[in-house]
Amino acid sequence: MNQDISEKIDQLCSFVCNGKTYQYEQKLYKATKNELYDAAIIYAWNIFMLFVYEKVWQIREIEKLDEATKFQTDKHFLVLAKNKPDDYFDGNLFSLNKLSENKQGEDAVIGRLKEVYFGVDQQIFRETQQVLQKRNTAAHINSIDIEAEDLQYTLRELIKIIKAIQDDHKRHLQAIFDNLEKNKRWYLSNEDMRHIDDMFSSNDIDRLQYMHIAKLVSQQEFAQDTVNNIKQNAINYFLQSNNWNTAYENASLLIKPLINHLDKDDIKKILVEVFDKRGHEYNQILQAGKIEDIFWELYQLSSNNFPILEKEWKAFTKKLREENYDEAFEKLIPEIEAEQGEIEEN
Repeated sequence: MNQDISEKIDQLCSFVCNGKTYQYEQKLYKATKNELYDAAIIYAWNIFMLFVYEKVWQIREIEKLDEATKFQTDKHFLVLAKNKPDDYFDGNLFSLNKLSENKQGEDAVIGRLKEVYFGVDQQIFRETQQVLQKRNTAAHINSIDIEAEDLQYTLRELIKIIKAIQDDHKRHLQAIFDNLEKNKRWYLSNEDMRHIDDMFSSNDIDRLQYMHIAKLVSQQEFAQDTVNNIKQNAINYFLQSNNWNTAYENASLLIKPLINHLDKDDIKKILVEVFDKRGHEYNQILQAGKIEDIFWELYQLSSNNFPILEKEWKAFTKKLREENYDEAFEKLIPEIEAEQGEIEEN
């Protein structure tokens, strides 16, 4: 298979539904491998439409919380469906297919997207219609002249279109943050999480908003690479805490929700680097009120899953005593030392 096509397929599929493409990805690869480029173009378009449906789904969930904007998206699509909002979009990812029942095809859906994503250059949606025409040609019985170059064009254009829509989707992501405290049933895709993470890294998202992200990760399944990026930022935020109150808040709202996603290297990083945080001659993390609670959970996690970290915990305890943090860890230090004593006796 052409390497360029393979890379583009991977990129296209990375945007969709937490990495789930409902077997369209496998069919796309299989069709491409067998040089059935007409079928491959159809599958690529289906993957793109999954992305579109998911974005509309997310926007509607946001709008439900705000009476001023409630069903604003619906009004653009109801002219196609000629039905009540819940009839055309009932919470199922595929329910936008119901628009076809009124002989309104995907070209009509794409035409309405420009009303929702008004920040996107209108030329993008015209190009989307051109790609749809390519898909329609591939679906025709006389599609025997479809070549690899046609598939490359389709993949390239769909990725460009998705990126443009995703960029404008930031407005809706901000609405998610504004309403998170009002509703606990949010669904976000991996691509949204990666986009949020990029915004976080560029300081476009503050620490308090990032705490919502950590909470979402604890409630919803995301791809491992997405979770890895998020937890690393959470750990860094914790290790950079610049006062006692912030340290405990970061521990409770960033580390605790993600604790089941931490691996042995994450725990080791915390145990070692936490001693580096000093300010006004005091460690701003290790002397924070109730900070022992989060280290107790980390220790329980290590005991159950990463016994190989025994030496690291022993070194951590020893350094706590050497630097006079005994009072802040009056429960954990004796526990670790007692267990170490039992191990040495055995």
